Amino acid sequence: MRAEEIIRKSVAILQERAENYLAQGQLEEAEKACEQSLKIQPDSAKSCKLLADVLQRQQQWERSRHWYLEALKYQPDWPEVHANLGSWYGQHQQWPQAIGHYQQALTLRPDFAGVYRNLAKIWQQTQQPQKALESAYRAAVLEPETLNAQVHCDLGYQLQRQNQWDKAEACYKNALAIDDRWVPAYEALIAVLKHQGKANEAAPYYRRAIALMAKPAVRQPDPLPQDTLAATLQSPHSSAIHFQAASDTLVIEPPQHQPSNGAVVTVGGLAPANRLSQLTPSTPSIAPATKPSSPQTHLEQAQAYSALKNWQGAIHACQKAIQLQPDLAMAYKVQGNALQMLGEMARR
Repeated sequence: MRAEEIIRKSVAILQERAENYLAQGQLEEAEKACEQSLKIQPDSAKSCKLLADVLQRQQQWERSRHWYLEALKYQPDWPEVHANLGSWYGQHQQWPQAIGHYQQALTLRPDFAGVYRNLAKIWQQTQQPQKALESAYRAAVLEPETLNAQVHCDLGYQLQRQNQWDKAEACYKNALAIDDRWVPAYEALIAVLKHQGKANEAAPYYRRAIALMAKPAVRQPDPLPQDTLAATLQSPHSSAIHFQAASDTLVIEPPQHQPSNGAVVTVGGLAPANRLSQLTPSTPSIAPATKPSSPQTHLEQAQAYSALKNWQGAIHACQKAIQLQPDLAMAYKVQGNALQMLGEMARR
């Protein structure tokens, strides 16, 4: 066997051993295996990166940065190493260096969703909300399954506020791909499609939303109506974006895991309102003398709300009427008008 082949196999064995030790949390043993492999082959980019990963786990920050840079010396086009360095600089709030390495990682690997998530966090930290929103959107498109329907809708609303209608449409559709029974996503999507002149495309979504709202079994998550575009904006966690690690090592956040502290980040300056009073005119509550028990009573209440331009109340009353009488045509008409007006308010 040639000497080069012996060296290659020896280094590969030590690297595999280091990876196993690292996975098991045996950091001292992993460090020793890395050092042994580097003694045999000092220019091994993989061994340099492995040692940097181990040192990062040990919180030996400066040494870990040194070995990531060494890895790039031997393999400059390694996106994961650029991502790790970006996260290293991000942890130390050295924003320009972090941004530079993240952008280099994306140049080398454009589908690196984790880097977009971390970039969004840094743009938010540096008071650049538009860039934060764009990065968050790209991450959501690349890995839509990592977010729930509410977060997709929140992101869509922010894009809608920026008149980025096609991107907002994509977010609402992603929300429905995750939860096809969630009415707020239908209503938000319908409003966006109508704004873009896609009434025919909106029609099946409207029918599906009406069918869902007509079923008494569909429970609302709290006493306020949660099945309108305005209601999707109430959540105190609007714009929540979970920024996971950019690569396979412990960097800004643990890889492939939720943040250990459960923290979420709101894109600065773009969070939608979290109170209905900020979305609808201040109007007196309309309450009948007796508790409504017939669809016609609910319809009359909806019409009264509409007259006062309280679209939220009108929609809620229409839903009550439709639950009691699914074929009540006027209730659908009043509700459709209220949804349209609510969508126009959201675009202002």
